[in-house]
Amino acid sequence: MDKALLDRTLQAFLGEAQTRLDEIVQIISAAEDHSENGQTEDAVHLALGIDGLLYEVRTLVNASSLINRLWSA
Repeated sequence: MDKALLDRTLQAFLGEAQTRLDEIVQIISAAEDHSENGQTEDAVHLALGIDGLLYEVRTLVNASSLINRLWSA
């Protein structure tokens, strides 16, 4: 893998992670709003919805780290 391809790949992975993190922030903000309005059950249900996105973020960051380590080796 050449350096340019490595850079583009890492940028894409990290950009995708950022997109998912932005979605997480929106979900948590909505959950907070529900909680403040006394809709605790709905707030918890919303907050639980971030699990899949968190998994994807971790996977993208781990993949970026692995690619970077392999490049540096």
